[in-house]
Amino acid sequence: MDLDLRQLSRLVRRWWWLLLLAPLLAAGAAYATSSRQAPLYSATATLLINPSQTQGQQELTGLQAGERLGATYQRLVATDPILQAVIDRLSLTMTVDELQKRITASAVTGTQLLRISVSDTDPARAAEIANAVAEEFPALIARQNAELSGTAREALDRQIADTERRITEVEAQIQEI
Repeated sequence: MDLDLRQLSRLVRRWWWLLLLAPLLAAGAAYATSSRQAPLYSATATLLINPSQTQGQQELTGLQAGERLGATYQRLVATDPILQAVIDRLSLTMTVDELQKRITASAVTGTQLLRISVSDTDPARAAEIANAVAEEFPALIARQNAELSGTAREALDRQIADTERRITEVEAQIQEI
């Protein structure tokens, strides 16, 4: 069936009220839904990623290391140990999974910055959580580095003791000769 211009104009004149009513109903439904939702606030904290640098290391290499660490840290920010520490510190009544859904982290491209954003219905709580994450995250990294360096130090101490023992044995053999 072909529709010509006359038939189309007749249909429009007959059903014009539906063409007007449908967008009005959609707008009303959208307004009703959005007016019932609680407002969502966002707070952001920014961390400087400062990789350890050896003397004479080029600035570009340091920036690249900072960017790589940023990508790694971005994934570590919303992990269980940090979020549980934040929940305990602020006495929050939410689970780690619930808090994790409110937090996003992003490495700022071309910089050594890590941006942590928190969304919440309470602006003060969003700011408290963002600040607590920004404080707990470096503390966790420092603890992990201390544990790693402690393990490395123990291994190094064992190697030194073993080397000293060997030196003593060789000196004794030299004395016998």
